[in-house]
Amino acid sequence: MFWNLFGKLFNKGFIGEQVATLYLIDKGYTIIERNWKCKIGEIDIIAKKDGFLCFIEVKRRTKFDDFPAEYHFDYKKKRKLEKLIEIYLKKNKIELPPRLELIAINEEKGERKINHYVGL
Repeated sequence: MFWNLFGKLFNKGFIGEQVATLYLIDKGYTIIERNWKCKIGEIDIIAKKDGFLCFIEVKRRTKFDDFPAEYHFDYKKKRKLEKLIEIYLKKNKIELPPRLELIAINEEKGERKINHYVGL
């Protein structure tokens, strides 16, 4: 158990999701779930804000990556998330309007920049 927690603390994705969660809470979002999974994939964060059920993908880039975090969110990833959203809504019988969002975290030289894209 210790090694699982230790591994998570240094995992780029886990750190990005922690940063994104704190950012969203600060912006008035209510976090519903994190890392929701089904057989075809995972949704990083599910939250409520302004009457929408928000499905948030988190991408994080560090100085070791070649491209900004936004470049790692492509059409294929968007289509997969749309399918996951549909499954989640049906499974949980939710009627709130869904909204797909991206939080891109770019870190370099000790600076962190968060870009939040709403309604993709």
